[in-house]
Amino acid sequence: LDKISFYGYGQIDYSITDVQNDKSNFELTRLNLISDCELSSNSRFLTDIELEHNVLTDPKGNIGNIKFSQMWAEYSFLPELKVRVGKFLTDLGLYNKIHDASPTYFSIAPPILYSRHNTSIEYSSQQRFYGKYLLGVELTGTWDIGSDGTQLEYTLMFGNGRNDYVGDTYVDKNTAYSFRLIFRPSILSGLHIGTSFYTDINQIGLSGYPNSRENIAGIEFQYDYKHLQLQSELLLSSYKSKSGSDLNALLSFAQVAYTFFDDITPYIQINYLNLNPEEKNKLVLGIFGVNYSISSNFFIKFESQFHNEIYKDNNTNFKTFKSSINVVF
Repeated sequence: LDKISFYGYGQIDYSITDVQNDKSNFELTRLNLISDCELSSNSRFLTDIELEHNVLTDPKGNIGNIKFSQMWAEYSFLPELKVRVGKFLTDLGLYNKIHDASPTYFSIAPPILYSRHNTSIEYSSQQRFYGKYLLGVELTGTWDIGSDGTQLEYTLMFGNGRNDYVGDTYVDKNTAYSFRLIFRPSILSGLHIGTSFYTDINQIGLSGYPNSRENIAGIEFQYDYKHLQLQSELLLSSYKSKSGSDLNALLSFAQVAYTFFDDITPYIQINYLNLNPEEKNKLVLGIFGVNYSISSNFFIKFESQFHNEIYKDNNTNFKTFKSSINVVF
């Protein structure tokens, strides 16, 4: 063995809301312990053990999760071609590959388009519009285009998609395919334009129509200039309603962040999700937050969140305040 590295990150959150009967809440959101073993100059093996959501043992059962978030072996043929086999985070959009690594981004959590949602009031089942993890094969690499620094990065994945519990049902009998392409032009340093796609057959269906093919595709944008960061993303999802009709969901967010004094970063994030146009189910979330970097591996975050949820004729508004401690070690 040439080299073994051990590292990780942790997150502890506190939240309070004005929703009636909801109490303030502390949460041990996650602790990730990672080992990265360099087997040779061209190969490596990575494991990521995650303890998630107040992990403890109770007479009624386990509360929270302990799992392998990632475990894969990699062989690098060239910088343009690396092959990984195992379990990894699906490479979808700006955030899913770094979904749980909160110290790497400004907000407390990824935009809500990456979260679980109920698409229909007739079928209560919170699911993501894609598989967060994929167990199979990943091909990835970066191509230098010309000699001016322009780059094209790609990822291709295939394997088992939504291998996770949805309610009391373990969903894993599917084959998923995923693709992501990122373009970084040298003409405008700091610009990142990308597109991604994911498809699988969902055993239970987002809205209760079983064994239906569900697709999600989108575009992403990020621009970093000195202390300014701009991000935006638009995803379109196709799935079937409980009756079998074709539906399309629109998921989007935009964020502006600016860093003062190298360690204080206020940000504004707007999320808009049209989950089900047939039932007119929509979510709007506005976030005003601050990320304070105490050091390169210790971050404190604060957010005021303003929620608007519409499910058919039921319109709900509420506010949430969240704070978070994030560490890297």
